[in-house]
Amino acid sequence: TVARRAAEVLSVLHRATPMGEDTHTPEDELRILRRWCDTFDALDAPSTAAFRRGVEKVSALAGGVVSPSWSLVHRDFHDGQLLIAGECVTLVDLDTVTRGHVEVDLATYVAHLLLAGMDRIVPSRDGDREARRFLDEYERHGGRYDQSRLRYYLGSALLRLGAIQFFRRPRERGADPLWAAAVDRLDQP
Repeated sequence: TVARRAAEVLSVLHRATPMGEDTHTPEDELRILRRWCDTFDALDAPSTAAFRRGVEKVSALAGGVVSPSWSLVHRDFHDGQLLIAGECVTLVDLDTVTRGHVEVDLATYVAHLLLAGMDRIVPSRDGDREARRFLDEYERHGGRYDQSRLRYYLGSALLRLGAIQFFRRPRERGADPLWAAAVDRLDQP
């Protein structure tokens, strides 16, 4: 399956030696979310209250995510970043690669799985089940992650993906459900 191959590729990337001095931190994640708030303000965008509630919840968790365990991360990892031809799998769009927490990539991929489940892109797909399967495959391939960091980055990834969906028509394609999912997951212990 794509999730199995994605988990395998990602676990290899995360084991690579982090390069350079640039690091994507939890504070960078908050800056991205705040820029989205500024964008919505500049556009006088309606109905972004759920997004802003989610940003407040992510902000409240930011202090608990700091750790010195950096890995090489893609930062925009989802199915569309993989070219699969038979047994050959190629990871593309490497211009976003930097040091960071592995949970950034895991959360982004899971957010896309949840959106696919909401969209019913594949009618039998259950986003939560697919997400669990992906995370299990990631661990099976030697990947390790911190559950509290995953919660933080998943909240942010759902908010960011919802912000992108906000500009797609029809709007109900995903913004509101993704923002609600972010708030719901951030409310869980």
